[in-house]
Amino acid sequence: MDEEEARGEIEDLKRKRRKAEKEMLKHMDRRNQLNQEAKRWSGIRDEYNAKVRELLHQASAHKAQRDDANRDVREAKEVRHTYNIKVKELDQDIRALKRELLPKDAESLAKLKKEQRGLEFKQMTSVLSPDKEKDLINALTSVTARIREIEKVVEENDEIRTMKEELIEAKEKAEEAHRKVSVLADAAQVEHDQMIELYSKIDELREIADNAQEKFVEAKTQADDEHGIYVTFLQQMKDYEKMVSGLWRKDRDDKKRTEEEKDKEAEEAVFDKLKKGEKLSTDDLMLLQKSG
Repeated sequence: MDEEEARGEIEDLKRKRRKAEKEMLKHMDRRNQLNQEAKRWSGIRDEYNAKVRELLHQASAHKAQRDDANRDVREAKEVRHTYNIKVKELDQDIRALKRELLPKDAESLAKLKKEQRGLEFKQMTSVLSPDKEKDLINALTSVTARIREIEKVVEENDEIRTMKEELIEAKEKAEEAHRKVSVLADAAQVEHDQMIELYSKIDELREIADNAQEKFVEAKTQADDEHGIYVTFLQQMKDYEKMVSGLWRKDRDDKKRTEEEKDKEAEEAVFDKLKKGEKLSTDDLMLLQKSG
């Protein structure tokens, strides 16, 4: 390859290197942009994941409070059930004792009270003659007296009085437990509703975080692709630089070898002159001095 061809090839390689550098810079810029975009999406993802963690912590607290309230509801229901059973048992015991205290042939208190209510209703709603109204009043007085007589027997019994007091207390305890069940159940429902509301918000935030993660992966994948292309063109640049450097060295070595060959031919010519006894010129002398 002559010098002109070598210079032409070197210029062609330099042109290719400039083109590779342009592509390398383009893909480097695109890679950097995509990495910035990936960083932005990762920041959004981390921000919303942090919000999700905070809301999960709050939701867990509401769940724990709901579970505690539900546990207290169950305990209050057990208390209510216990006192309801006691009320029923005391009521049955009082009825049984009343039957024992009253004579076998005694009129039924329930029946007498029913009769009393019927007479009172008739007195209030019926238009009666004086005689009939007098008979009605006498009948009502008689029934009321029999009721009081029976109730007196019952009320004067210490055991029944004690059981009635226990019955009243048991009813109050059952009602208190029932009110507690209602209050605790309402509290449990409030905690449950707040927990559900938080989980709904968590789902929304997770969707945003998941979308940001998808965008992050997409941008990062593209950035990695761009980096691969960038590396390819960077390597091309280095390869072209090596080729240019190689051609320069080859051209330099060729020139050196050509000059050495010319010097050698000149030396041989001077030696021929010496052999023939011809006169040497100043240049011949300088060549001999140079060759040593």
